[in-house]
Amino acid sequence: MRNNFFKALALGSALSVSAGYSSDAMAGDKTAADIKEIVMTDTGISSLDDLFNQIKTVNDTITGAATDIADAKASIQTALGAAGDVTVEKAIADFKANAKGMIKLDMSSGSPKLSLSPEAPEDIKKTIGAVNDAVKSIKGATEKLKSVPDEVKAIGEKAKGLMDPKALKADAKDAGVKLGATLKAAKGNLGALKDVPHNLECVAGEAKSTLDLVKELGG
Repeated sequence: MRNNFFKALALGSALSVSAGYSSDAMAGDKTAADIKEIVMTDTGISSLDDLFNQIKTVNDTITGAATDIADAKASIQTALGAAGDVTVEKAIADFKANAKGMIKLDMSSGSPKLSLSPEAPEDIKKTIGAVNDAVKSIKGATEKLKSVPDEVKAIGEKAKGLMDPKALKADAKDAGVKLGATLKAAKGNLGALKDVPHNLECVAGEAKSTLDLVKELGG
């Protein structure tokens, strides 16, 4: 049992540290393709399971934002005519050639916004309208991510109390589960917690790469 005591101490400390990241973690070159699946294992202690389910809920926010960004990216590609043998790069080059001198890029809001000269034909206007709408969707998706670092930090702070060895031993006894098995499940869940900032970075990277496509249209 002494070994389990120190396992609990180490687990609580690691959980707190792994949660202590900031919104700076959102900067990176990863994309949505690098997102890791997060699966939580029941520990048998309701207070711990509630905590780990909160981690899953936070990650669901991240993956939900990833879906929104993917939909926006698909809308941009469709609007530009990128399909089949037509790559995104070629679609952008063709569009810029057809709209040469007509597009202006505005970054004053922090996100790209495209505008057109009055003489632009209707098909060009329609494409730019669809692209600007997609940018709004991406902006909305990234707004959902702003609270994630603080939410995970709060989970880590809460975990420190729950990982008190004496309390954990009592909780395991009350729940009728073995403390060793509980700690093993909790350790696996802790590994999943460490994937949350990684997934956050992946989604932020996907948003950045998609917005860079829009910037390229106005470049």
